Amino acid sequence: MDSRTTLLDTPALRVELLRCRLGPGRTPASYTEDRQVLFPLAGSFHWHVGQTTSFVDPNHVMFVETDEESLDTHPVPTEVTCLIATVSATTSRRLWRTPRAFRTRVARISPRLQAHQMWLASALHADRPAAVQEARVLDLLAAATVEAGEVASAPSSYAAQILARRAKALFADRGELIALSELAELLDVSPAHLTDSFHRAEGVPIVRYQIQLRIARALRALPHANDLAALAVSLGFASHSHFSTAFRAHVGLTPSQYRAAARRGDSIETIRKRARAAPG
Repeated sequence: MDSRTTLLDTPALRVELLRCRLGPGRTPASYTEDRQVLFPLAGSFHWHVGQTTSFVDPNHVMFVETDEESLDTHPVPTEVTCLIATVSATTSRRLWRTPRAFRTRVARISPRLQAHQMWLASALHADRPAAVQEARVLDLLAAATVEAGEVASAPSSYAAQILARRAKALFADRGELIALSELAELLDVSPAHLTDSFHRAEGVPIVRYQIQLRIARALRALPHANDLAALAVSLGFASHSHFSTAFRAHVGLTPSQYRAAARRGDSIETIRKRARAAPG
């Protein structure tokens, strides 16, 4: 059953947490009167806008234009969680001087921005002034727009995009890494062709992309996790040390540092400054 929780509501924007169950089949077509930016936090699905189809998972951000019909599909039942920012017309004009990001529609985000959006989903529940929370959301939207522009400046062929989309659909909800040879066999292409096409379409190697999905699951779980070693194993990492190394390389913080930031509502940058100032 779908649920929609309002986390922040100001004249400038509204932020909601959407949890829904998709598929199989198509959802009803939807429109929005104001521009929206969606940050998928868990789950994956195909997003259809006009003649364009994008595969969306927690490694992406979505830009939804006003009065544009869209719908979602997934071949099997799945649960999806998204952070949705609906932006007023006045704020939209200030944030987006051109519609470039909305023409891109879906863009891959960096692990650090991913950490920021996951943290924000937790921090918006904290008892903080609305003006502070609004500023945090606007910072996130601005950063996502910049990253969307960077992705848009490096286009890939349609064939590479289709192959990358098929690959992402295979490993989106799996905990373990799929070896390149196995993935290439499932897609009936050579490993070299798959490697090249995926990198051109997504801008990162397949293994790094899969690890980022793991990190996304870790970011969701960490605020509620007490046993980090057990969490590491459940996410498919060989050990707590392996998990910590990968997490810090992607996020710039250790798992425990990020957990502390999410639980206290401290900004990630505040935690990073503390970490840099700590002796040793």
